[in-house]
Formats: sequence, structure tokens, C-alpha cells
Amino acid sequence: MTMKRLMIGTVLVFFLSLTLLQSSWAQAVYGSISGAIKDSSGAVVPGATITVTSVGRKTSDTVISNESGLYSKERLLPGNYEVRVEMPGFKASVIPSVVVNVDTNTKVDISLEIGQVSDTVTVTATEGQLLKTDRADVATSFTERQVTELPILDRNFTKFILLTPGTQQLQWQHAASENPQGSTQIQVNGQHFSGTGYQLDGTENRDPILGIIVINPNFEAIGETKITSQNYGAEFGQATAGVVSIQTKSGTNEYHGSLFEFRQNDVLQARNPFSQFQADRLTGKFIPDTMKNQFGGSFGGPIMKNKLFFFGDYQGTRSKAGGSRLLTVPTLAARTGDLSGYGVNIYDPATTVLDSNGNLVSRTQFAGNRIPSGQLSSQALNVLKLIPSPNAAGRDNGTRDNYVASGIEGFDGDTFDVRSDGRLSDKFNLFGRYSFADFTRDGPTSFGQGGGQELVSLGGTSKVRNHSIAFGFDYTLSPTLLTDFRFGFFRYKVAVLPFDVGTTPAKDAGIPGLNLGDNFTSGLFAGFVGSSSTAPFSFNFGSGLGVNRCNCPLDQDEKQFQWVDNVTKIKRNHTVKFGVDFRRAYNLRVPSDAHRAGELTFSENRTRGPEGGGLGLATFLLGDATNFRRYYSTQTDARERQWRHFYYVEDTWRMTQKLTLNYGVRLDVINPQTVNKPRNGGWLDLATGAIRVAGLGAIGLNGNVENSLNWAPRIGIAYQVTDKTVVRLGYGRSYDIGVFGSLFGHSVTQNLPVLAVQELRSPANFEKVFTLAEGPSLPVFPEPGERSGRFTLPDGVFARALPEKQRLPAVDAYNVTVQRQLTNSMSVEAAYVGNKGTHVFAGDGPAFNINQATIVGFGTIPLNQRRPLFNKFGWTQGIDFFCNCADNRYDSLQTKFNKRFGDGYSLLVNYTLQRALQDSGDYFIFDANLNRGPADWDRKHNFVVAALAELPFGKGKRWMTNATTPMQWAFGGWQFNTTWTVQSGLPFNVNYRDAGADRDTGGDDRPNLIGDPQTGGSREKYFNATPIGSSGSAFSRPAKGTFGDLPRNALRGPGYFRVDASLFKRFAITERTNLEFRFESVNFFNHVNLGNPDATIGVPGNDNANAGRISSVAYGGNDLMRNVQWALKLTW
Repeated sequence: MTMKRLMIGTVLVFFLSLTLLQSSWAQAVYGSISGAIKDSSGAVVPGATITVTSVGRKTSDTVISNESGLYSKERLLPGNYEVRVEMPGFKASVIPSVVVNVDTNTKVDISLEIGQVSDTVTVTATEGQLLKTDRADVATSFTERQVTELPILDRNFTKFILLTPGTQQLQWQHAASENPQGSTQIQVNGQHFSGTGYQLDGTENRDPILGIIVINPNFEAIGETKITSQNYGAEFGQATAGVVSIQTKSGTNEYHGSLFEFRQNDVLQARNPFSQFQADRLTGKFIPDTMKNQFGGSFGGPIMKNKLFFFGDYQGTRSKAGGSRLLTVPTLAARTGDLSGYGVNIYDPATTVLDSNGNLVSRTQFAGNRIPSGQLSSQALNVLKLIPSPNAAGRDNGTRDNYVASGIEGFDGDTFDVRSDGRLSDKFNLFGRYSFADFTRDGPTSFGQGGGQELVSLGGTSKVRNHSIAFGFDYTLSPTLLTDFRFGFFRYKVAVLPFDVGTTPAKDAGIPGLNLGDNFTSGLFAGFVGSSSTAPFSFNFGSGLGVNRCNCPLDQDEKQFQWVDNVTKIKRNHTVKFGVDFRRAYNLRVPSDAHRAGELTFSENRTRGPEGGGLGLATFLLGDATNFRRYYSTQTDARERQWRHFYYVEDTWRMTQKLTLNYGVRLDVINPQTVNKPRNGGWLDLATGAIRVAGLGAIGLNGNVENSLNWAPRIGIAYQVTDKTVVRLGYGRSYDIGVFGSLFGHSVTQNLPVLAVQELRSPANFEKVFTLAEGPSLPVFPEPGERSGRFTLPDGVFARALPEKQRLPAVDAYNVTVQRQLTNSMSVEAAYVGNKGTHVFAGDGPAFNINQATIVGFGTIPLNQRRPLFNKFGWTQGIDFFCNCADNRYDSLQTKFNKRFGDGYSLLVNYTLQRALQDSGDYFIFDANLNRGPADWDRKHNFVVAALAELPFGKGKRWMTNATTPMQWAFGGWQFNTTWTVQSGLPFNVNYRDAGADRDTGGDDRPNLIGDPQTGGSREKYFNATPIGSSGSAFSRPAKGTFGDLPRNALRGPGYFRVDASLFKRFAITERTNLEFRFESVNFFNHVNLGNPDATIGVPGNDNANAGRISSVAYGGNDLMRNVQWALKLTW
């Protein structure tokens, strides 16, 4: 669609808002004030005039109480307001400060005294302002002060989501190359992180390809935020988890601004006990040089007082982050073929003897577990020259954890926002905002030329530039009819390259078919030595998403246009809302999910015997690749497009003074994605095995996928039992578009005929697919029939399949909440919060392999013949099916204590007791119950504290209130802030060595449980990891061709405890100008939060000395040890 057409669409929707009035309430941008006007006897007072005035902007709006004495003022920007009530025969009543939050109604009931209207009664507070009596959503709000003063050292807004009940951070995070803005992957109330919707000034702020925030706003720009975890109103959709509404600051009648600098380095940083236990031989330092500097400022004020305002902010980041890794590399002896020090028997695959069913009967063990030099692959030895030798003593005879790598990653970021707000008349308001973010990152790898794991966040280079625009207006058509319109736009653009782009190391090593003469296929291939990270003595080298978080080369260009039209009609005790929301999305993604120079696996099963043994390193030294995968494309301009449109109606009915009913329905329509031109997309038909090619024959650019209508009812009941107690019940269904291509992007433009995902799998887990001397052949690109527009998917090319009728992930959410106001600034609430996901992902990914082999027939039927689509189409490759056909369940008790800032402090405390159950994509097509269990990220107990506290010393405080200037400078102006996170442990699975001899499918190789696993031990032996077959073992080996009876995620790892803290000192330079010095610390007590243990236990003849041992801190070795940040901030 051209820009001209988009502008025409904008104008058309604008006129729709003024004529047809098919629109929605703008609570995504605004808040509201409502209540009841009564006299001293409790009788309602109709016809009273209520004037609501912004304290900062001095803009006023007036409403009249209705026949029931009720009033409501909608569309208020978040902030402080004065509420004044006037009625002939009564004294005027004024409440000088009423706080309005985004997407929140503040209830203000006022009792009038008989007297002259010229007399004024000032009311400092009213009962029930903290109570939520108009809706049943589950939500937490953060004020501007909390956002800017709580100790969030990386100044990452998404971390505030973790301070709300029912949230869990995943142990992995998106590659920093594509997510430099730092969007944290967080599960909200048991639902996938991508199901959280982000709204910035009422417009979409989420990239649906990765499910992340696009503009992660600067703290200086945030005026108000609300995190609704469940049961949001019908206005909100395209979200199955939370909805995060952020309102940027607007200017006021006074000029205000800030300048700041935050700085941290490695001088006071504590060491990681696992990866920083020895000093670097060159620098003598335990921690690599680290420096992070964040600087910037903000400024806002009036352009025309009471009419037009502006605000702007900027933040720059200059970072050099040092990182260290404790890794495993081949010993010097191993590089000559001597693997005797590894304690694992290895067998010569050249001596393989099979029975009539293709089962491994016998192999000859290498004498002394040494591979003769004549059998070593010259290509493998050439690659080994790129991988450094051990530099640490290591464990287990020096074969494990024997290499310490360190280096520095550079990162630059520049972000800014500009906003203007106008009050053109008493009926007409408008605003506009533009946000910009630019990032560059250059990350080293652990093995230098040999690539390997990233040292900080990325092994490669990336450039990212994001934009966001929001424009809107609201207009009062009559005292009871309101409308507003919003236009939104964002663009998310990423370019990523591998660390060794332009080189040809595979070709130089003598491996053909990998480096093909262009930059896309340049660099060292991804090498996985060992079938998985739990395989004995496994390690990875080269470059790739699974090696060093580098999905590279990568070119991503995504943008979205949005038009939202809003109307509210107030009639008697009803507030009726209508709404439409149109979005047009565009996407180009040229990725390398499988490295374009190839991804080669060297499985230990290639060198195992009939009963077990085998080393991936031995397989590599022999030069036998056991699996191969790569992306290969002939063109890079296949783009997706999609229309999304949403409609709703909602009514808030104040049935009585105590009872409010909120009910509505929403319709989500997500049109099937289309591609930009013929031949730029392919849809796999699982019934015929054919690829339907876009735009050929009778096949449309949408692949002829059938659409669906998705109705989402919402209902909430709030009953105010007393002036200080309310009970709320809520239910609602919501839908989303998924992530990673489940409904948009990835899935059709990364199929043939655009892209071949070449995937070569060995016919048995002990076989090879090719040798390094042979290399792979190029994939085949079949030519479709011009009339049919189809061709048969060839064997060896991975593909993605979508349902023939589009199916959206859906969640039914419900809660019962009791809230009690304790004082005018304190409240407490307790809630049962639950939901059930239907048509959701099987596990945490959107797709699963529908061509996975069944275990039935293991030992008698060859592996490929047990694949469902092999006998049908001859396919041995994996087929990812985006079926949205699993379900999940979440149940929790959520409690919260909230003390608004007052008397010098604020306090937010919450506790969540939860259970999250889900399916897994592994073996899902045969037995969904096999791997159903606690989610990998599920922590049963969660306790969070967030507090701000001004110390009670100095002028205007409890003590030293009359302090002299020197005393004030010394003792006044101090403030302490903190966040606490206390959580129980994460679940984990136990598996065992040599499981490849017992089964060749099914993923997790869990044993049988026969005793007490005894979790909760030391770092060296966290659980009972006694080998199978030994006295005291808690586990036994299942019969061949069966799965163990140990349930998924049956054991729990160590808990988590972290305290972040900060100390401020403010110096009052003038009445309006303050200089603030900050000392901030992450993990203040330097508590070592442990990761889960090595859970692969040994078997007779193949022990694992590392079993039960914890070898890293939490979050994959990335959990922070104590660090300190210093800051100066000038405000006026």
C-alpha cells in the first residue's frame, strides 16, 4: 500500500469518527474521575456542577451530576486534578488533589454542606479513592516518581512488569542483536511473553514477530504506566497475557527539566564465582574492563499558557561491558585422538554390524579409547586450530570447564522523544509524539577466530533503528457524547552480521559446500559437538543463533500503521462505549535461524556401542556429521502484509450506589497474511504434501487460507460492601496473533520457493549424513506448475505448515478479588486469579515437529519408517506445524499491599502462590500427556517489595524540622529506595547417559523414579545423583523402547533472592532547582543465586562425575552479582 493510500485511509477514518460514531473509549491514553454527589443526609444531589482542573496545566472541564447524583469526567490526562462542586443552597466543596492514573477511574464521592455557594469547604480526602469500583481488571500502576526513583539500574522500563503479581522472567532472553532496547521476556499469569500487549500513548508498541516492545521509553519520558495482567476491558485486545499502557509526559504551565548522568564500572563490581575465579593472564584482572555511561535530560513547558505545551527528552548510552565464560574445549591429548582421559568408551563406526532390522549389534572399541592418527579427519584438525587450547585446570581430569574466556562488548544507544499537547478549545484537545531509538552493538566470541559462545550478549555486530509516532485528538460533541481519534505508526529495522563475515574458514579447512562465495554464506559454520547441551563434554563453536545468539546475517524491516476511533455516550447511569481499531502491518525478514554457512552436529551416538558410550568429540575428530541444517535462498525480497481490525461495544452500568456492572463484547478479525507478489510465499498442504505457491493458478497471495471471526465476551462486577471494601468478579476471553510466524511473518516467506531450509538427518541416531571431506550438496528448488501453482515438497527440506483455517490463540481469564482501603493512602487486596489457554502453543514455542518419529517399533522398525510423513510422502526432515492446538492452565493466589506516596514514603508489597501447567511440543502428536507438567519457568512462591522512603530528617521533616542551612545540607534531603525479589526454585528434569541406546525419539530422556531424589543439597551435590545401578540411586533405567515414569519437571532447583537498593541525597539550590546525588546497587547483598544442577546421571560403564553439581549462577550464568552505579541529576 502506498503512502498516499494510507493518508486517504487516515482521512476516511477521521470522518467516520465524526459521522458514524463507530468508535471506542480512549482509556488507553486517559483516565477519568467519577462519583456521587450527596447532601449531609445521604440523599443524592442532581444538577450539581463539577469542575475538574488540571493542577499543572490549569485547563478545566465541567460536568453536571445526573438524576441519580452521579457524574463522570472522561478523557483526563494522567496527573493531579482539583475537583470543585457547586450547587445553589450548598457550600462549594473543593478537593485540591485527586490523582488520575492511565486507564483507571478515580472514584470521588462528595457530600455537600448546606450554606451559601460563596462559602468553600476544602476536603483533603474522600473515602474510597483507592478502591476500584468500576471494573474487575487485575492491575498495578506505577507513578512517575516510582519509575524514576526505584533502583532499576539498567533503566529498562520492562523490568517494572516483574514488580507486579503473577509475573515470571524467562531464563533466556531474545538475542541482543534484535532486542537492543532490552525488552525482557516475561510470562504474565502463566501466558506466553509474546501475549503481552504494549501501548505507548494508546498506540501499538509491540513487534509481533518477536513479541517485544519496540520503543522501550526513557524513564524521563514516562508520566504514568499501568500494567493490567488480566481481565482488561473490551477496548483492549491482541493480547492474551498482560496489557502495559504507558503515557508519556506532557508539558505544563511551568518550565521543568532535568539533566542526568548514570555511571558504572568494574571497580566495585563483584566477581561471578564460577566464571571469574582466576585473573586474566594478560591484564591481571578478574573482571574485564567494564564501563557504562547513561546521560541525557528532559525539558518541557508552555508554548502558550493554558493552551499549548511541549515536552522532550534524550538519553544516550555508551557501554563497554566485560564478560567472562567458563567453557569446555578439547584437551591437548584429545587433539591427537587420545580420548582416554574422558572416561567414556568410544567405538569405531567403521566396524558397525547391524541386524536385519537395522539395529546396532556390535562395534569395535577403539583401543585405549584412542583414535588412530590415520582415521583423524584433516578437515576437523584444521578447524580445531581455530579453537584455543585449555587455559584452566578444569574438572574431571581436566576435560571439563577447562577454558576461561573474557572480552569486552561495545554498545552505543541514542533515544529521544518529543511531544506536544494542545487545548484548542473547551471541546477540542490534541496531542502528537515522535520517538526515535538507534543502537549499535559489537560483541566478541569466546574462541576468537573459532567463534563459540558470546561473552556478553552477542557474538557478532548489529545495528537497529526504531521509530514510533502517535497523534490524536478528542472532541466533546455534547456533555454526554465524546469522541477521539488516534493514529499510530512504528518501524522496527535490524541488520546483523556474524563476527567473521567475508571469510571462508570452512573452505580453507577443506570442507566443500559451505562457504559458497558470497557474504551470506561466509564465515565459520555452527558446530555442535554433542547431540545436546547435556551430552557428555559437549561444546559449540563457530557462529549461529544456537552458538552465540547471532541470527546472522539478518535483515529485518517491519512497520505498522494504526487508526483508532473512539466514542463514549453517557446516558443516565450507563457509560456506553463503541470502538474500531484498524491496523496494517508490513514485514520483511531475511534471517539465518539456521546459519547460512551450515549447522553441523556431531552426535556422541555415532561413536557409541550397542549399550552406550560415545563422545561427540570423537565423532567430530572422525569428521562425521550426524545432522546438517542451513538456510539457503535465491532471493531476499519476500514480504508479508496483513490487515487486522477490531470492533467492540461495552457498557459500564452503575446499577446502584454500591453495584457496578461492566459488560461488553469484542470482535477480533485477523486477515490471513498475504505476500507482496507472486512466488514470494509457499503454503504447505499436509494432506497432499504439496506447496501452494502464492499468486500462481487459482492460489491467491494469501495462500487461500480461510479466515475466522473471533468473539471475545467480557464481564466485570464490582460490589462496594462498605465505604472501604469492594468485591470484584471478572471474566473475559482474549485473542492474540502469536509470535515467530504463527499468524504473521516467518511461516510462508521462509518456505520454498523462497527459502530452502535444508535439513539432513541420519537414518538412525548412530549413522552419519556426510563426512567433512564430502560436504553437503545444494538443496533443490522445484518449479511449480503454472496452472496448478503447486509442487511436491522434496525430502531433506524443512518446511513450515499452517492450518487450512486460521486459528488464533485464545485465553479465558477469570478472577475474584477483595480490596480493602485501610487509610486514605493504603489498601490491601487478595485475589484468586486463573485462566485457561485454548488453541495455544505446545510449550513455549509456536510450532512443533509433526514429523517426529514414534517410539512404537523402536528396535524393530527403522527410525524414518516411524515418522508419520515418511510413509506418506517420503519425508525424513522435520515439519514445523503452527497448529495452535494445545492448552494450558494457570491458578494463583495473588495478594497486594499498596501505600501511595505520602508522609515521606510509598510501599508496594505483593505475594503470589501459583501453579502453571502446560503441554510440550515434544512427542505432542502421539501423547500430549507424556510431557504435560509444570512450565520450565514456573516458580511456586513469589514475594516482591518496592519501596521509596525519604529519611525523616531536615526541614519539614519529623526531626530537625528547623535545621540550619549547614545542618540541612548534612542531614536533610536523604532518601532510601529498594526492591526485593524472593522466589522458590525452578523445576528441572533428570535424564541419564546412554539414553540413545534406549530410544531415538521423545526428547527428554527421563528415568524411572524408585527412590528419594533428595533435592536441596550443596552446590557439589544438589540432589541425589547416584548413578543408576549403584546402591542408593533414586532412579532406574527404563526398558528399551519405553519412556521413564519420572514426570516432567518433577524436581525443583535453588530459590532466588535479590535486593536492589539506592540512596539519594538532594541539595536544594533554589526553591525549584535541586541537585541529586545517587548511589545505586544491584544485588546489594551480593547473594549468589544458583542455576539448576547438571541433571544427567550416570549409568554402569558411563558415569557422570558432574551430575548433581551446580556450575553457574541463575539465568544461564548471566544473573548479576553486586554492582554499583553512581549518578548526578539536576532537576528544575
